[in-house]
Amino acid sequence: MNKETQSQTGDFEGQSPSDLQRATPEEMARAIWLFKVLSHPDRLRLACALGDGRVTTQRELVKEFGWPQSTAARHIGALRSAGLITAERDGLEVLLRLGNPVALHLLETVCAWVHDDHRKRAFLSDPAFAAASVTPSAVGTQTETARTTDGT
Repeated sequence: MNKETQSQTGDFEGQSPSDLQRATPEEMARAIWLFKVLSHPDRLRLACALGDGRVTTQRELVKEFGWPQSTAARHIGALRSAGLITAERDGLEVLLRLGNPVALHLLETVCAWVHDDHRKRAFLSDPAFAAASVTPSAVGTQTETARTTDGT
């Protein structure tokens, strides 16, 4: 696959993390945007909900997550702008699905890691992690701070 095709499809299969060292500024910006979009807990939940391959609508997501319509629209918009989900009109409905293989691989990796107790225990016992003092409440505080400073 040539670099032009790769950047259009977002397919980085077969590349290693060290390849990121050779990334162009535009490629780095795209990777940073992907992680920023997925760093919001509600957007991550939304992407994970679509990660099982299902197709849904914004109305169904509003009902499922209990969000106001405006919140769902904002998160869907952010995921769409990052190229993580696609939308296809079907009559009056807009069908949403995870539309990026990179996002699917990333979500599968994160979910496998989160649900793998052995790895989680090893990570949590790592002194570097303990020094960072990351707790669920600290993450929530960081998310709230980021939300107020970047508008997302």
